[in-house]
Amino acid sequence: MEYDVTVQIAGEDVLAGRLYQNIRHGEETASFRYAPSYLDDARAFSLAPDMP
Repeated sequence: MEYDVTVQIAGEDVLAGRLYQNIRHGEETASFRYAPSYLDDARAFSLAPDMP
C-alpha cells in the first residue's frame, strides 16, 4: 500500500512524501521517499533525525 504523507507549514497542508508499506511472508516493512517539491521548499524540515 502507498500513503501520501502531509505536514502543515504555516497552516498549509504540504505533501512531504510517500510512505510505502510492504508485507511479504508475514513480515511488514515500510519505506519513505520525500516528494521532490518538498525537498525544494525552503520551509521544509526533516521528519525524523534519521531522515535528513
